[in-house]
Amino acid sequence: MRKLTFLFLFGFSLILNSCSYLTHFFILNKSEQDLEISIEFMHPIERIRKQKVTDFFKYTDQVLKINNKTLEKLDENLEYKTIDNNTIQITTPKRSTVFISRQNIEKTQIKSITINDVIYSKEEFEKKIRKGGGFHNYYYSIKE
Repeated sequence: MRKLTFLFLFGFSLILNSCSYLTHFFILNKSEQDLEISIEFMHPIERIRKQKVTDFFKYTDQVLKINNKTLEKLDENLEYKTIDNNTIQITTPKRSTVFISRQNIEKTQIKSITINDVIYSKEEFEKKIRKGGGFHNYYYSIKE
């Protein structure tokens, strides 16, 4: 009975506080070429850097199955270059898995993503995202 009461109160507090769940978002580059990806944020990059996101742009030179253990298997960090106040660019290696964000997809600070000169708004990109295995793991797969 005590456990049931705790679970009810915990669930109720989540509803009242409108907490969003944590999401892991990955890009799978299944192609045989490196791809340029630009990410435009809604806020200046300096503001985002202050959040101390340590896993941002971790990757591995393998296309992995997306599940709860995927992030643990990423052993390299991609360098990014700043394009302007709100935009960064990364090069995803061919046949790789790249971690992009540790945030609820709907709450993300990403405004748009450009992949090889094709610009997707946040809303357009959300429609292309697929659910991976495990709890709240999502990915976008590039097959070209």
